[in-house]
Amino acid sequence: MLNMEREIYWNIPRLWIALLYGSFIIATVIFLCGIFRHIRLIRLGKKLNRLDNLFTRLSNLVYYALFQRRILEKPYQAFTHSGIFYGMLILYIGTLLVLIQADFGLTILKGEFYKYFSLFLDLAGGFLLLGLVLALIRRYIIKPAELDNTADDLIVLILLATIVISGFLLEGIRIAITEIPQELPIRYFSPIGLLVGQILLSLGLTQTISFYLYPILWLTHAILAMIFIAYLPFSKLMHIFTVPLNIFFSNLSHVGALSKIELETSEDFGATKITDFFWKDLLDLDSCTKCGRCNTGCPANLTNKPLKPKQLIINLKKHLFNKQKINSNLSPDTVSYDEVWSCTTCGFCSSKCPVFVEQPAKITELRRHLVLAESNFPQEVTAVFKNMETHGNPWAVSWDKRSDWCKDSEVKILNEGEKTNLLLWVGCAGATDERNTKVVRALVNLLQKADVDFAILGNQERCCGDPARRIGNEYLYQQLAEENIQTLKKYQFSKIITCCPHCYNTLKNEYPQLNGNFSVVHHTEFIWELIQIGKLSLSKSQILNLKSQLVTYHDSCYLGRYNNIYSSPRKILTTIAGAKFKEMKRHHKNSLCCGAGGGRMWMEEKLGARINQARVQEALEVIKEGIIVTACPYCLTMLEDGIKEKDALNSLKARDIVEIVSNSILV
Repeated sequence: MLNMEREIYWNIPRLWIALLYGSFIIATVIFLCGIFRHIRLIRLGKKLNRLDNLFTRLSNLVYYALFQRRILEKPYQAFTHSGIFYGMLILYIGTLLVLIQADFGLTILKGEFYKYFSLFLDLAGGFLLLGLVLALIRRYIIKPAELDNTADDLIVLILLATIVISGFLLEGIRIAITEIPQELPIRYFSPIGLLVGQILLSLGLTQTISFYLYPILWLTHAILAMIFIAYLPFSKLMHIFTVPLNIFFSNLSHVGALSKIELETSEDFGATKITDFFWKDLLDLDSCTKCGRCNTGCPANLTNKPLKPKQLIINLKKHLFNKQKINSNLSPDTVSYDEVWSCTTCGFCSSKCPVFVEQPAKITELRRHLVLAESNFPQEVTAVFKNMETHGNPWAVSWDKRSDWCKDSEVKILNEGEKTNLLLWVGCAGATDERNTKVVRALVNLLQKADVDFAILGNQERCCGDPARRIGNEYLYQQLAEENIQTLKKYQFSKIITCCPHCYNTLKNEYPQLNGNFSVVHHTEFIWELIQIGKLSLSKSQILNLKSQLVTYHDSCYLGRYNNIYSSPRKILTTIAGAKFKEMKRHHKNSLCCGAGGGRMWMEEKLGARINQARVQEALEVIKEGIIVTACPYCLTMLEDGIKEKDALNSLKARDIVEIVSNSILV
């Protein structure tokens, strides 16, 4: 059997090999200088421990970095990036093996291993080149709105493509001279190189020409590779190093929980300088690949508000890398006041980011400084804070009237020492907003018909604190939360049920930061459970004239993206509506925010188009006549306002899911 072995540095003068190693040293020095600059800047951030749960972090690294789980969500980008990523990775490993054999005298590339090594590298180079071509087509022909092209983007793509093409030309020349004439079977394990070699022979390549051409092409290929190494830390491809680190150090606490400020020990609140952020925030900035996925479903961006999540991160990164600005306050040119207050904290940006950049966390830190250190926030928020402090709710409804909604409903109000199986957390909207009290009454009706043992806190209940925290008033949030936790600990109950996803998220995911650990369920989950066990029986024929109306469902951001509750409301609606249930174009994780989160419920929407109108329009595109169902008091309010503003009252109605169930229940 023929002993197949790779000849290293075929037809290359020794002097040129020496030049290769000399240029490699220079490129490595430049590369390390660039790397150290990134490390130095990231270390300017505040300290933060992200070395807990190492097994989970390593698992995330494999799942999201090596297997690129989030990137694979979009087929075109998945194929493009996979070709580039895996192609580069395999070629790097292959080059490393070649250098080990050349420099350490270990004969690795021989026999059966060499055959499949050649095939694997050839295919990797082909996939890399195809990925680069697809990237060029997408960037410069398709031109999606989320991408903006810079000189760096083009340089990286052209440089990589030139390296790959020159590599295939080198392989083709070597195969044409050393393998094709001798009909060596190894040539079939380099299919692309074989094709190139055959083309070159047909064009008149001879051994004499190859003797001069091959070394020149080899040196060009080597120089391009060294330029690539030196340029890497100064290009967008730096994310090759920062992204795995960013994924490894990503936040493992619940996505719905903001970071807690230790009010008694903290000297600074929030961020006004780039160095006020945590080091992980600065690593976020350095990891951004500018793919623009964060922009594609951002409600602020889609309605022409100043906030563009991608640009926010890019501008912060520019500030970080600007020596003159690094120690100065973030100027309006970096992050404007309107950008900070345009965010609905819907979480679309961070949930879609393939490299785990946390945009809402940075906006929250900016808000915290404006609110706690400067008292600088939209004028209408002043009344909200005052109402929450004085009345325990964002509306000007006195605390002693919080339970007025249930005076005639025989709802049990807990007194100290009493206990119940289920505690109904009414929430501020359910207790004080006339439209949403109808939702709570509908839920009470269902619980009573299902013979569920439940009670409420009545006037002892206060706002959960979500609006205060999302607006940036951490002090007021903790004050309300601690008061509620003390109240809840006075009573015995199995779990808490609530209609409001904001209350649900806060009670379930944020109160544990203040030692408030409670079992919390959203009413969609509980209602579906009651239906499954036969406590509630539904009639399709009784529901709001569904014979002539379609039904669609709007996902609340704090129920869906923040708490992954998608199936229970849909199971309820399909049970009732059957084939008349239709999904909007944007649904589940891609759902468009109603515009009320992040405290925007109480702020005037003066810039761009109205978010709630945009969402209503999406509903109208699916059901020209019907019902848009939600499971959130904020969403219900915003959708009903949007329907009025769109003059669609005759064709579209907004309902909470519990109202739909209540109207279809068999007595």
